[in-house]
Amino acid sequence: SHWLPFIVLYVIRARHRPQRLKNAVLAGLFLTLQAWAEMTYASFALVFIGLYWLYWLVTSRARRLSLPQLTAAGVLLAVFAGGIAPILAQMLPDMAAEGDFLVEGGGFADAFSADLLGFVIPTQLHPLLGNLITHTGIVAFNKGQHIYVGVMLLGLALLAAITGYRRAETRFWLLAALVFALLALGPVITFNGHATGLPGPFVLLQQLPFFKGNRYPSRYSVLLMLSLSVLTAFALAWLGQRLRARPALAGGLLALAGALFLFEHLSAPLPQSDMRAPAPYQIIAADPAPVAVLDIPFAWRNGFRITGALTTQFMFGQFYQTAYQKPLLQGNTSRNPEFKFRYFAQAPLLNSLLALETGKTLPPERLAADRALAADVLRFFNIGYIVVRPDAGGNPIVTPQAAIPYIEALLPVEKIQADDSLTLYRVNPGSPPASIDITPDSPLAPLYFGEGWGLVLPGRPVTAQRQAARLLLPLAGAAQQLSLRLAAPEQIDGQTVSLALNGWQSSPQPVGREPSTLTFALPAGIARPGVNTVWLNFGQIAPPPADVTVMSAGEEVGDYGHIYVNGREVSPNERGYNAAIITAAGVQTANFDTHADPAASAPLAEFLAAAPPGATIALAAADEASANLSEAAVQAIRQATGAAGDLRGCFRCSHALIRTADGQLLEQLDSLRPVAVSTAFGLTEPAVAVWLESVTIE
Repeated sequence: SHWLPFIVLYVIRARHRPQRLKNAVLAGLFLTLQAWAEMTYASFALVFIGLYWLYWLVTSRARRLSLPQLTAAGVLLAVFAGGIAPILAQMLPDMAAEGDFLVEGGGFADAFSADLLGFVIPTQLHPLLGNLITHTGIVAFNKGQHIYVGVMLLGLALLAAITGYRRAETRFWLLAALVFALLALGPVITFNGHATGLPGPFVLLQQLPFFKGNRYPSRYSVLLMLSLSVLTAFALAWLGQRLRARPALAGGLLALAGALFLFEHLSAPLPQSDMRAPAPYQIIAADPAPVAVLDIPFAWRNGFRITGALTTQFMFGQFYQTAYQKPLLQGNTSRNPEFKFRYFAQAPLLNSLLALETGKTLPPERLAADRALAADVLRFFNIGYIVVRPDAGGNPIVTPQAAIPYIEALLPVEKIQADDSLTLYRVNPGSPPASIDITPDSPLAPLYFGEGWGLVLPGRPVTAQRQAARLLLPLAGAAQQLSLRLAAPEQIDGQTVSLALNGWQSSPQPVGREPSTLTFALPAGIARPGVNTVWLNFGQIAPPPADVTVMSAGEEVGDYGHIYVNGREVSPNERGYNAAIITAAGVQTANFDTHADPAASAPLAEFLAAAPPGATIALAAADEASANLSEAAVQAIRQATGAAGDLRGCFRCSHALIRTADGQLLEQLDSLRPVAVSTAFGLTEPAVAVWLESVTIE
């Protein structure tokens, strides 16, 4: 947040001296630097700029901006737009293709809002007053959402209001402090742990593009504190003027105010973490090979969820990456489409390791299958080292050490270091095969299909759903041949496909409605050794045929319950069972939180019982759906659909089922991995381009 004072300073200067364009240029430059440092705080600065210019526009006699002021505003925005263009160039295509993933639901705004009483209660880090918070009703005060403003700032701000309310500048900073205080309080104002029911202005920003990406209302406190600091300066200046004849007294009061302010905000001793990378990481650093690292415990985290081990320890592994400077298979990002996490959570071998590190056991048939796949998966991800660190987070269901017997028994590894800090393995996956055949029936198939494809379902072709669909293919870098067996949908005449690889583009080839094999010659030097992104570009897409697809994932492996009708999401996608009744007249959907709500089972049973004859029924469990699932609800599911699965006693299990209009049952239930069923094509988007039956690399 360190650029914010500079932004504010030069925005003010740009209004006072708009003819000096240097002020507008610097305001735009500092706003750009803030965006590169942290985009959330850049959005706060934009709120401030809008509030500032609106205030002076409304309070000015002319009620309009002068030409120099308009020019200054234009220069500021132009500099900022140019500065963030590289970021937007990366963001906007992803958002256009994957949808708006900047926020999911409420985005934790309710949990990470400031408490109004907390403005005057010191934080838990104060050495003398830290226990005061425990005598209040304030909850969840340990994650940065407890905003202690302090008595000194509030008292001096009040003095500034009393002594300077006639000055327009003082009134603006009072308004700014009020606005940012209300924003920090979140969507519903809370006092002493109790929701008042009064909405805050934060709910308005939750509706605006980009601004809604901030899921922590309490972070607006940075501009609350800045506004109060300016008011404090007004108050101290007023005191100094009144005491200018007594400089010793004025200096003493200033020193006292500073001392009291520092005392109020004292945090001692400061919490510390040992961020030194364990010594064995230097072995990885010394290896010149450009290999990747799998660091266990591992997880994939963004601003809304963790897929994998629910521990902070995987983020230590990401920090340790700075010691060896090689790719890491997991980590913490800010925002991403769901597919990015789903891809890894369902990947062979990784899914098994994820199960082990979260306290689960693997059946013998899974162990046998993993042994056969291990070398291929490790080679695909170019994993050169595996690290296993004991979990120091104190979470009893995070069990990274359980992966060690699995790794040593099934994977092609060599143990090269073991001590109290970690166990380090070097991976030896062997040489890649001369040719690769990829079909939907292969257990490795999910690794090869990236964005733009429907679900990979055994026995069915994979559907390309976009005009550009991504394949992730291991190539050698030499001249190779790529063969695709595919067919065009009936509704597309004259379909074509071409390949794009690292800047190289093939000539388009026609795709007929009957399955046929198209061959593309990849010139030497186009691909790099290892996995490459190969884009299949199609001439046309068309509306999809009839299809119902259901996807389910428990908490650790994705936390979703999707129901797609002809490629369009209809599911509420909330915890528990998500249900849909599909008829020719339309789709009726509902969610039943059979995890947390003891009363949810009865309406679930009633909902299913109300399905008319000939309806298609779809169910998708998300997160956890077993804790309050009743016998009556299980029987209702069985009666309505013929389902065999029973989630009771299966904590955080994935369960997807479809009972078709003609009575066919499609069902998958798994305690370890995501599951999916489909009536036809596995569509997750409302378009089709081709059906792909196989890919061969020679």
